[in-house]
Amino acid sequence: QMLSLKNQFPDKEMSELLDEKTSDFLNQMRESLLVLKEKNLIYSRMAFAVSEFYSSLIQQIIPHDTCDYKGSRHVGSHFLRVQA
Repeated sequence: QMLSLKNQFPDKEMSELLDEKTSDFLNQMRESLLVLKEKNLIYSRMAFAVSEFYSSLIQQIIPHDTCDYKGSRHVGSHFLRVQA
């Protein structure tokens, strides 16, 4: 409905097309979405930090092969030794 109103009256601002109650609800929703965006940003940073911690921990525990600019090499573990 808001799109159809905006298409019918392209010269007017959205606040002029909506009644006061609807405008207040939209402002409240906008503020809630900004708070949610902030919390999501904090959560994503924490999730990335935890992921990096566990990735580095698993690389230290389990021996693995790595490929980088120095070439392919075997990285040993300080905790486990795998024999197959």
